[in-house]
Amino acid sequence: MRQILALLAFAVFGFVTPSVADEAARAQLAGRTLDVVVAFSNSGGGARFWNIFSDALRRQLPDTIVRARFNDAGSGTSAANELFALPEGSLAVGFARPAELAFAQAQGRDDVNYDMNLARWVIGVERESAFMATRRDLPLDMNVLRQPEQRLVIPVNAITDTQSIVAAMLNAITGLRGRLVVGFNNSDRLRALLAGDGDLYTQSNDKEVNALLESGDLKLLYVIWGKEFPANVDLSVTLESVAVPGVSKDLIEYVAAARALGRAFYAPPGVSDADLAALRVAFTEAVHDAAFVSEAGKQNVPLADVPASEVEGKMDLLLLKDPALKAEVDKAYACGIAMSEGTLDSCDFGS
Repeated sequence: MRQILALLAFAVFGFVTPSVADEAARAQLAGRTLDVVVAFSNSGGGARFWNIFSDALRRQLPDTIVRARFNDAGSGTSAANELFALPEGSLAVGFARPAELAFAQAQGRDDVNYDMNLARWVIGVERESAFMATRRDLPLDMNVLRQPEQRLVIPVNAITDTQSIVAAMLNAITGLRGRLVVGFNNSDRLRALLAGDGDLYTQSNDKEVNALLESGDLKLLYVIWGKEFPANVDLSVTLESVAVPGVSKDLIEYVAAARALGRAFYAPPGVSDADLAALRVAFTEAVHDAAFVSEAGKQNVPLADVPASEVEGKMDLLLLKDPALKAEVDKAYACGIAMSEGTLDSCDFGS
């Protein structure tokens, strides 16, 4: 599916004529060094994206030195701390998963020395269609799955990552008692469901997952966000439709934002307004670069052009600026963890 989307994007975006704004952006950044801190491992999907995107960015900025290094410590918190400590006038960007940074800050983690409210978003490069995936022989009847004898296994990587936090909250929102079991990376989680060693987990759709949904080897329990699914999937079964009474739309939107908001580039507060404007132009043109879009399709690399304003809007939700939403999120997370541990049967949101 993502390969098809990338090729469609090529057809739509592929031929972009340089404009006056492009020339102004190049002139603004010419003769300078742009430092890019990639908050992903040097062997995963984030690295694969950067490795082909960097060529497109250098084509857009031929007179700028683009210098990159990897720092995935703390799911991007180390890189963010480093970038936010840069002085005024610096020229640098981070490449990260915004939700990871927002969750770390909202939780008040000790390793956070940044304030993502001050981040200057350049562009988002991924939108994810997310759903609750299940093994093929798991019943899809929510009333059956909510029965006390059900102890569903949710394979996760680490208890503090985005997928795990969302999974815990979904326990509370849907009334399921999923038990979080740590130690599974992305491919391990998929293998666990296919082998029947795991029951369900939140999953974003891609070409491989799409094929598994079409074949029935993987099932969709409910849609969290998005519409990029095969025709045999019932898109009417949404998170909102399976939520227990009393769950607010704001809480559902919070969870959807956490799973829909994919990789993005941001600038720290020390980057000037003029430099930020030039970076937005250059990065947008790079996303639309014909050779990049074509290569992204060949490598099945997720690709989107998500405006900075959209990323910022979702981050406003994830940073929990609204005290009422923060209280509801805290309650859902605490309930979900307790349900995972078997010390709570359900979460009462009122009605």
